[in-house]
Amino acid sequence: MTNLKKFTEANELIKKHGKGRQGEGPLLDPAILIKQAEFERDSDNWKEAAELYIQAGKHKEAIDIYGKRQNLDAIMDVCKNLDRSKHQAEIELCARYFKAQGHHTFAK
Repeated sequence: MTNLKKFTEANELIKKHGKGRQGEGPLLDPAILIKQAEFERDSDNWKEAAELYIQAGKHKEAIDIYGKRQNLDAIMDVCKNLDRSKHQAEIELCARYFKAQGHHTFAK
């Protein structure tokens, strides 16, 4: 059984049997999501890796993946969903990627 298959099965079990806080529905284990994201990243499936990092709450890693590929639209999507009081470092990282690409308006 491949690692990807194991991750997929583990996530399906969590979705089926796990519950989030206060009845929110399934709560995926961040550790499993991070391992799967690492696998996807190492397999050069960067879009999937970034999405998994976001689901796991690892926004910096997702921003770095998008930034290295100059995917500014995806960086904007991540950045606009971050709470400024909790994710100041991640927002500043978004700004650095925008500045590096000459999009100073979005870097503010």
